[in-house]
Amino acid sequence: MDLKIQKIVLWPKNPANECREIVFKCKGVEVISGWSQKGKSALLQIVDYCLGSEKCAIPVGRVRDTVEWFGLVLALPGKRILVARRNPGNQPSSTDMVWTEGKTVRLPQLPERNIGRDSVIDRLNQLAVLPTHEPTDEETGSFDGPPSFRDMAAFNYQPQHIIANPYTLFFKADTSVHREKLVRSVFPYVLGAVNATTLSDQATLRRMEQDLRQKREQLEQLERAASMWKGRLQNFVAVMQQYDLLDPNIEVKAEWSVDVFLGLLRPIPEKWKAEPRFNELDGMARQARKQLLAVQTEESRLNREIEDAERKVRKLSRLQTASDGYRSAMAVQEERLRPSLWLVNKVEGTPYCPMCGGESKGGRQVALLAHIAKQVGQASLTARSTDVALSTEIKRLEDLIEARRKELTTVEARLRDWEQKNASLKDSRNRREAISNLVGQLTTVIETIDSADSSGKLRKEVEKRAKEAAELAKKVNFFAIRRRTDDALAGISKLIGHYAGILQVEHSAQQWGLDDRNLTLSSKGPSKTDFLWEIGSAANWMGYHVATLLALHEHFRNVRHNPVPKFLMIDQPSQAFFPEGIASAKKVASKKRFSDDLERLRRLFRALSDAVARTKQGLQIILLEHAEPETWHGIAHFSMPDGQWREDGALIPSAWK
Repeated sequence: MDLKIQKIVLWPKNPANECREIVFKCKGVEVISGWSQKGKSALLQIVDYCLGSEKCAIPVGRVRDTVEWFGLVLALPGKRILVARRNPGNQPSSTDMVWTEGKTVRLPQLPERNIGRDSVIDRLNQLAVLPTHEPTDEETGSFDGPPSFRDMAAFNYQPQHIIANPYTLFFKADTSVHREKLVRSVFPYVLGAVNATTLSDQATLRRMEQDLRQKREQLEQLERAASMWKGRLQNFVAVMQQYDLLDPNIEVKAEWSVDVFLGLLRPIPEKWKAEPRFNELDGMARQARKQLLAVQTEESRLNREIEDAERKVRKLSRLQTASDGYRSAMAVQEERLRPSLWLVNKVEGTPYCPMCGGESKGGRQVALLAHIAKQVGQASLTARSTDVALSTEIKRLEDLIEARRKELTTVEARLRDWEQKNASLKDSRNRREAISNLVGQLTTVIETIDSADSSGKLRKEVEKRAKEAAELAKKVNFFAIRRRTDDALAGISKLIGHYAGILQVEHSAQQWGLDDRNLTLSSKGPSKTDFLWEIGSAANWMGYHVATLLALHEHFRNVRHNPVPKFLMIDQPSQAFFPEGIASAKKVASKKRFSDDLERLRRLFRALSDAVARTKQGLQIILLEHAEPETWHGIAHFSMPDGQWREDGALIPSAWK
C-alpha cells in the first residue's frame, strides 16, 4: 500500500493560536532532531492515534493540554487524505474523527466530526485491499479474523520501548491477541503466502476442527455412559424377574448390548400402567376388591395423564427455548438491517448517495437490502407469535397437571382408607408401591438413555465432519502455505543479513532468520538455536530490530497488493549507544569510546539510507532522534523537515498559550 505521511497537523484548543503543521517530503530519511521533552516521541503516537488505534497513547502533559484535534495528511498515488481525531480528554480515546479525500485537501480552521473510528478503519481496509470484516478492537478482537489495517501497525512503528527490546520485535506484539493474530493470519498474508480466500478457509477449518474435537469427546462420553448403563439395566432385569414382570427363565448373557437389555425392559412400564399387578387380595370381599380395583384404576389413569402432560411440557419447553433463540437471532438481524429502510427513503428518487454526496449506482442493492429487512421483520413477528402460542399451551398443561394432582391426592386418600381396613391389602399396597417405584426408575432410565443415546447419530456426524475437515484441509494445503512462507522468510533472512552487515552488529556472520511462529529472530547453529534475547547488548537488539524492519519493507515491495503502508517511524535508536544522551556522553566518555559509538550510530544511519536507495525511495523513514545533524552529515537521503527542536523549537510552539 503506497501510503505515506505528508503532514502532521495539530489544531490548538486556544483559537488565538495558529494551527501547527509539520510537512514531510514523503521520501528518504526525514529526521525530527531535538532535545528530550520536546515532543518527538509523541509524533509516533499521534500518527497511530489518527490511523485508528483503540486507545490514545499520546503522552499527557503539554501536548494533550493544548491540542484539540490531531490530524494527518496522507499521500497516496493521485490522492490526498485528511484524517483527524479529537483529543480524548479524560477518556481513553475518542471516536470523533474527520475524513476527507481528493486530489488535494484543504485544512479546516477547526475540524468537525463527519465519521467514526470504525468507518475510518473500514475505509483504510478498502484502500489497502484487505478482506472485508466486522470492525473490532485490535487488542480484543478475535485472532481468527482476517487482517485489518490496524494489524499493519506492527510493521510501521518502532517506539522507544520496542526498538531495543530483546523479547518483543514488533509494535503491539506484546499483547496476546494481537501477537496470535500476527502469527496466524497477518504474517502469511503480508508475506504473500496466502490470499484472503485461503485465510477465510483456514479460520473455517480451525473452527471445524475445534467443533470436531468437542463432538469426539461427546461421543467418547456416550460410549463410556453406555457401558455404565449396561450394568444398571442388567440389575433391572434381575429384579423384574423376581417380581414376575419378566420371564424368570431368561438367561442373561454378558455379551448382550444395551439395545438387547432395552428390548427386554422397554415393554414393562406400559404393561404396568395398563394393568398393575395386585395378586395378594385373598380373603377380601369381592365387592371390596371391585371398589379397590376401581380406585386403583383411577389412580393409574391420573398418573398416566400427569406423566403425559409433564412429558408434553418438557417437549414444549425445549421447543420454546429453541424458539427464544431463533427469535433473539431474528431480533438482532432486524436491528442490524433497520438502517436499510432509512437508506431506501434517502436514496429513493435521487441519484446521489446520502453518505458522501456522490453519484449513487447501488439503488437496486439498497432495495434488495430493504426487502431482506422486511422479510427478517416478518420472520421475527412470526417467531413472537409462536412464542405466545407455546406459552399459552404450556400454561394450559401446567393447570391440567395441577388439577390431576389434586384428584390424585383424593384417590390416594381413598386407597389409604382401604389399606387400614385390611392388613393384607396394606402389604399388597407396599409391594405395589415398591414395584411402581421400580417401574418409575426404569422409565426414567429408559427416557434418559433414549435422549442421550445419540451415539449412532453423533458417530455419523463426526464421520461427516471429519471428512469435510479433511477436504477443506486439502484445499487449504498447509504444506504449500508453509513452503511459500519459508521461501519468503529465506529471502528476508538474506536481507536481514545484508543490513546487519552494514550495522556490523555482533553475530552478524551467523544466518539470522525471522521466526514467524515466535515473532523473534533465531539462528540455527550446529548444536543449538540462538534467539535474539540471548545475544546481549542493547546495541545488538536495536540493530537487529532495524535490520528486520528494513528487510521486511524491502520484501513487501515485491508482494502484489501488499497492505503495509510504505512508512516506518523509528524513535531514538541512538539510545542504544548513548543512553544518557550524546551531549552528556561527549563530556564524560573517553575520546576513543565516544568516537567508536558515534561510528556505530553512523552505520545505523547508513543502513537507513541504503534501505531508501534499495527501495528506490519508495520507503519513507521518519526518524525521531536526539542526535544532531553532524552525525549523519554526508549520508545520502537524509533531511530535516522541521528544523531542530532545541532551544525554542518543539512540537508545541512556545507561543501557544
